[in-house]
Amino acid sequence: MAQELTLQEVIDAQDALETEAREIFGFDTTVCSYVEGSVKQSLWSCKTCSREEPYSSASSLECDGVGVCGACAVSCHASHELVELFFRRNFSCDCGTTRMDQACQLSKRKNERAAEDNKYDHCFRGEFCRCGKPYNPETEEDEMIQCYICEDWFHSSCLPPLDPEAYDALICGACVERTPLLLRWAGAPRSGVLLVNEGTEELYGEVEGEPSTKATSLKRPADDEEVPEEEVVKKRRLSPTLSSTISSITETDSSKSLHFPSTAASDIDARSLAPTSPGTSVTFASSSVAVGSIMSAETDAEERCIAPPMTDGGSAMYKLVKEKGGNVDAFLQEDWRTRWCRCSNCLKQFVGLEFLLKEEEVWEPAEDKDAHKSLLELGSEALSRLPRDKTLDGLRAFNGMRDRLMVYLRPLAEKGETVTDDHVERFFAMEKERSKKRL
Repeated sequence: MAQELTLQEVIDAQDALETEAREIFGFDTTVCSYVEGSVKQSLWSCKTCSREEPYSSASSLECDGVGVCGACAVSCHASHELVELFFRRNFSCDCGTTRMDQACQLSKRKNERAAEDNKYDHCFRGEFCRCGKPYNPETEEDEMIQCYICEDWFHSSCLPPLDPEAYDALICGACVERTPLLLRWAGAPRSGVLLVNEGTEELYGEVEGEPSTKATSLKRPADDEEVPEEEVVKKRRLSPTLSSTISSITETDSSKSLHFPSTAASDIDARSLAPTSPGTSVTFASSSVAVGSIMSAETDAEERCIAPPMTDGGSAMYKLVKEKGGNVDAFLQEDWRTRWCRCSNCLKQFVGLEFLLKEEEVWEPAEDKDAHKSLLELGSEALSRLPRDKTLDGLRAFNGMRDRLMVYLRPLAEKGETVTDDHVERFFAMEKERSKKRL
């Protein structure tokens, strides 16, 4: 049975669609980001343009992905099946490149060389989390969280039961296990890199006095609980020189970063992060120049390592959680960027991970000056810019269609029938046939 709507319901539905569109695409959709190169940007995966055959035999996940910028998602792929990935770092738009068959409608390029640094994973297929469950924004009730390193998304129910207010960012267990820096810090006493022992409901690595930690469902190790000797770390104050250097290079301003469909950018923080599925291979881009600049900035700092003791296979708490079969997802407490040791030896471990030291810049398209206008206002403005003869032709065509619609609807009104979707579709089908006969 066709859905019945009143005129007011149709108007309200149109207003709601326009409002949602302005929230999601309140930016200039006429310029593709390809010319910006590899940048951190909002990204959409186009499943329609993805090819069936793998591009690379190196990884089963590095195969059929096609990632496009927001402008291309609207202007070139609007009728395609899209998956919103939100922010991805070091990515260049694939629209109009050799990874897809169609040309970019904005730049008119086709078969341009695709960026070799782009990384693809199962998220490009619409599959997220270590569970690999497809994401449906219309039915998903679980909160989705993104890993700060691999940028995969997963369900909060697939994470250890930690209060979301207890941390600012998350690094999935898979990324922790392949990152020596994190193996050393994860769960170490007062490191601020939290691990959860789900079996005993204990929280390891908490910084004392952190007001943001509200792990109400967990308990901290008792004061008299024995801690492995190799994990005992005395809290040492940073030297004045090092402290000032850290504050000058650490700019944690996540309020300018994310643009989610129904959430203002200022409402999003670095806590919205998540893990990769098991076996996913992530290659970090080498950026020794960035780390080198940070190292040179600290040459005058006191060369004293404040990192947790180095042990084989990771910290004692990491090994304890791992041996118990628990998830080793790491939760980073507030102000986590200020806690890393920045001695010359430790800084070498941040090659390819510079975003852990300093927040990355995010490329954002220019704001659309017409984003706040309705379709009626945009149509009126477009009509006013037409030459006078074209404007008159358009008005005559509109008035003609209006008169024919009135004639079409009059019998329904006389009988008291409700206008349905079928009635509207039949009318416009008749209009199409009428236009064909005139040509």
